[in-house]
Amino acid sequence: MTTPAVPTTPTVVIGDASFSAPSWGNGISVDLSGFAPNTDFALTIDSRYPGESKTPGGYFSEFSTPLAVTTDDVGAASVTWIPDSFPQMFTGSGESGNLLNSYVRVDTAAGPQLDPAGSGYIDPLALSSPLSLNYLPRDEVSVEAQSCIEPEQLVGDQAGLSVTLTGLVPGEIIYLSSFQTGGPVSYSFQSAGSSTADETGSAVIRMTGNSAMYPVSTSAMIAPGEWRVYWAGGYRVTSSSPDDPADFIPLTIGGCG
Repeated sequence: MTTPAVPTTPTVVIGDASFSAPSWGNGISVDLSGFAPNTDFALTIDSRYPGESKTPGGYFSEFSTPLAVTTDDVGAASVTWIPDSFPQMFTGSGESGNLLNSYVRVDTAAGPQLDPAGSGYIDPLALSSPLSLNYLPRDEVSVEAQSCIEPEQLVGDQAGLSVTLTGLVPGEIIYLSSFQTGGPVSYSFQSAGSSTADETGSAVIRMTGNSAMYPVSTSAMIAPGEWRVYWAGGYRVTSSSPDDPADFIPLTIGGCG
């Protein structure tokens, strides 16, 4: 019997399954080969985001909790694995930009380690092809906010416009911001930036004006532009067009009557 050839470089191969947020279904099938025999390694999901990197192709990573695997006497291992977290489309305040790609990476048993010579992480021993991830439609989420508010109602500790979202996945990160289309230059709203859906799949974020000194312009002042409240969900498909009505809520400021 001929002994199978061992790859000259470490290789990680994943199955062709597609995963729908936020579930890994029956798990990710991972096959390792070409590694040191009888050695412990760590598998993680490496999700990469563009952030504010000034370097072409720059990114930062968020990792799942590592899974320990041990190779056999020919440096191979196979495992079906359900990671402890599913990559969200963005992180933190939403300023990181949308997810670039997620991979299965293999590191030494200690898992991903910071590079002492730079700001990122040491390269993995092996990296899979990108995972096939599907995100949820936006129309499953209901977004409610009053349609008209006076500028003075946006200023002050207890003031603001409350936006309520329901139909989310518990734990889903929600990002909220505002912008105006066209018209004279003005000030955008402030908000908590991001929130996390509770166990019922609901989230409330309060948006406020900049300050009494620099109030938000009324809709009449910025015409023909308009004010819009933008929302994005961590497990939601994002629009390819900034004018997609699914991505914003029209808002009138001033003259509510």
